[in-house]
Amino acid sequence: MSLASSVLKSSGFMVFGSLFQKSAGLISTLILARLLLPEDFGKVAFLALTVNFFNVLSITGTQQYILSKENIDEKDLNTAISLDLLMKGAFWFVLVCLSTFICEFFNMEDAHTALLMLSLTILIKASRNPGFYLHQKELNYKLLFQVELTAKVLSVVVVIFLAFLYQSYWAIVIGDLISSVVLLYGSYKLHNFRPKFSLERIKVQWTFSKWLFFKGVIGYSKSNLDQMFVTKNFDAATTGSFYMARDIALMPAFDFLNKALAPLLPAFAYSQNDDEMFNYKISFAIFFVNILAFPIAALMIVASDSIIVTLLGKDWIGINDVFTAFIPLMYLACLAPIFAHALVSRQVVKVTFWTDVLALFMHVLSFVLLSNITLFDIIGIRSVALLVSILVLITALYSVSKFLPFRALLSSLFPLIAAVLSYLAIDLSLSGNPGGRLLFIKTVSFGMLYGSITLTFGFIFKNTKEVKGLQLLFNPLLFKTLSKFQRK
Repeated sequence: MSLASSVLKSSGFMVFGSLFQKSAGLISTLILARLLLPEDFGKVAFLALTVNFFNVLSITGTQQYILSKENIDEKDLNTAISLDLLMKGAFWFVLVCLSTFICEFFNMEDAHTALLMLSLTILIKASRNPGFYLHQKELNYKLLFQVELTAKVLSVVVVIFLAFLYQSYWAIVIGDLISSVVLLYGSYKLHNFRPKFSLERIKVQWTFSKWLFFKGVIGYSKSNLDQMFVTKNFDAATTGSFYMARDIALMPAFDFLNKALAPLLPAFAYSQNDDEMFNYKISFAIFFVNILAFPIAALMIVASDSIIVTLLGKDWIGINDVFTAFIPLMYLACLAPIFAHALVSRQVVKVTFWTDVLALFMHVLSFVLLSNITLFDIIGIRSVALLVSILVLITALYSVSKFLPFRALLSSLFPLIAAVLSYLAIDLSLSGNPGGRLLFIKTVSFGMLYGSITLTFGFIFKNTKEVKGLQLLFNPLLFKTLSKFQRK
């Protein structure tokens, strides 16, 4: 199987797995919302925020190290799990020692036992078999998909069953623990590597990982700073509207497109010594993302009111303007991981860390200096900070491989034109009461228009390297589909 076909297949597993997990999560939430009290969800939010914070503090970057290094041996794998156990074990111990203080600070004393139980997921995650990452390095995401699918299904079933029986937030805590155990078991069941404690490569891995550690802390602070600011300075209703608008608007980036990009890191690693091929892969990744991101963004704008009404109901139509303001940020969030992945594959981790520091500084400075900040100002600050971060990463890539984005921008013109033309046609021709019916009609019509225009451009520019690259990606998939129909 060619590298292009492997990347497409791996992206398919990642996207489908993400969509399934998101769908299962939504179904679970709809059911739990009818069984648990708002106070229960408040405790769950507190537990998740606290445990995730200590998870971020204990990041070692072992997975990124294994995926980005061209040749991996047993010593690398043993050092990876040893470093993970030391870091996560240390921060788990700190969490346990501070747990009483944390619960009292947030007035969540009743959740103390649950916090201690959920904190065990930190140790469980540290104990996973590092050999399992080799499947991802070989672009074999099918096994990862199977393990995550099993863990999610079991977790959702257990959570719903226990919630029916006890109507307690403990159902979610136990479900998370079961999911962690299943992922741990699967990592050993589906790979025959058996790790041993070793710190032989600790210096090399820590040189790589320490920047990911600091980057994780800075990145977590950066991504949650706007949440803290809105919560402190706006009323509960405005805060809730902001959260819902942001989560829905950014969903395509974080739950779909970024998942599809996950196999790119090992794919970049295969061309570490060939700058021309490395730069082409970056340009092609941008082109591939734009083919998907441009139409998604355009459809979100033209059908924003119907999306809100369909997903949340008519009472939420007031968040429409905030929702559309997030769409440019959604697009930028699709591009940024490409440049970060490319730099990490060249072992240039320090730049990505300082880029996050710069973005965090821009957030803090803006919130301190500006007065009477609105929700739209907050969204604008995040968007500008991310745009500046992307420009810094591109500059760093130029110093590493002489990468310039002009080829990617030129090849992305035809999906941009197709998306704009489709948007104008739908906006001028279709109207009505916002809801599921109008959303369906607009989505189908937009998809047909965009697909037709894109295929026309593809035929006209069929001899370009990018279009041929798309053919290499999709021809195996089309061939398999046609073969199945012929057999039937």
